[in-house]
Amino acid sequence: MATHAKIVIDLGFGDAGKGTLVDHYARRLEGPLVVRFNGGAQAAHNVITPEGAHHTFSQFGSGTFVPGVRTYISAYSLFDPFALVGEAEHLTALGMGNAYSRLMVDGRATVVTPFHKAMNHVRELARGTARHGTCGMGIGETMYESLVHPELTVHVSDLRDPSLLGTKLTRIQEALLPEVHTLLAAVTDRELVKRVMEIFESPDEPRALALSMWEIARRFTITDATPLKRASTLIFEGAQGVLLDEWHGFHPHTTWSKTNADNALAVLSEVGFTGEIEKIGVLRSYFTRHGEGPFPTEDASILVPEPHNGERGWQGRFRRGWFDTILAKYAIEATGGIDSFAMTHLDMLPALQKSWDGEHVPIAVGYRYNETAQAESVLTHLDVFPRGGPLDYNKCTTNFLSGGILSQWDMQHHANGESFARTIADMLSVRLSILSYGPTTGDKVVL
Repeated sequence: MATHAKIVIDLGFGDAGKGTLVDHYARRLEGPLVVRFNGGAQAAHNVITPEGAHHTFSQFGSGTFVPGVRTYISAYSLFDPFALVGEAEHLTALGMGNAYSRLMVDGRATVVTPFHKAMNHVRELARGTARHGTCGMGIGETMYESLVHPELTVHVSDLRDPSLLGTKLTRIQEALLPEVHTLLAAVTDRELVKRVMEIFESPDEPRALALSMWEIARRFTITDATPLKRASTLIFEGAQGVLLDEWHGFHPHTTWSKTNADNALAVLSEVGFTGEIEKIGVLRSYFTRHGEGPFPTEDASILVPEPHNGERGWQGRFRRGWFDTILAKYAIEATGGIDSFAMTHLDMLPALQKSWDGEHVPIAVGYRYNETAQAESVLTHLDVFPRGGPLDYNKCTTNFLSGGILSQWDMQHHANGESFARTIADMLSVRLSILSYGPTTGDKVVL
């Protein structure tokens, strides 16, 4: 049984650099097993090796570059067999050998089907200007249908039986078709409409998909939670961020997944883990958000390069904002506290300085909230809440701390960024453990 477990949690809206930390830990810990404990193929964790190889990890754990490190996809994750193929092929092209041989998937995990992904695209386009900012990978549709039609849910264990799988896929096709017709009436993309109708109106599609999914499933190991008991160290890799959590995020711009530590702790409880658990919260030196939703400190004038997150795709624009202590504190509470804090993208501080006034980097310490034209209050703390949110962020303006404690912040004295990170850690009342100045493990400083 493993004696140590590290849970890597993004405290923002995602894209904080979780993958680079998982890769870093996988290279330094004994006998690690990477555990994916939420989300699915919508994850995009970019890792660059010291030799310059780059891969965007989606379902394979971000420790896969390290020889011998395997991935376990837990029952709390959603599994996409077709997305897995493209990822495995890229890893093989990078010299990783047979990537499938290093993957274990819990048979209880829910499977995302092409029907769910197509439905996801149709529903998002039908929303028009009220889009939610979906990743377009069918995660929400799959989770919704598992609640409405649990008897039709495809589990990874079903991939062993093409006959059963074909029957379930046929029933899913039939169940979704009426709503597909309704939603397509509001979709103007005629090419997408054509592709969707080909999937949903072909009687041969379910059987063809079942055979393909069965063939893919033969390449990796379908298991239970036993592998967790054999590893020396467990590295839990979260997907997305706490501010997108299905219960603690800002609905409707959330994901259908628990993005805090809850699922990871549930997995550890299931296998009777009694060792040391460390929850590591991760944030950039500035905030980002991919797609729609509230973003109190957003500033379009921030000139920071983003090599791995573009404007294309279902999520749309990639947004940047100043560090937000209010949301960071909220996320820490929403995940039940953290044991240590890692700050990434500290190499971007000079660009952040230049974007502000050339000398300082602002930090949000409060919101001015205008409930009415006559009533204004200052919020410095948000309570953890269920879906719905405590306030209307469209009525908020942000108070910045750009002087005082940071008035002496300049390149001469703070070129390494450590004082900036320590300032943030003090504000959040957390222990700073790792500084990251780039995407490789060599860019990490352990405190």
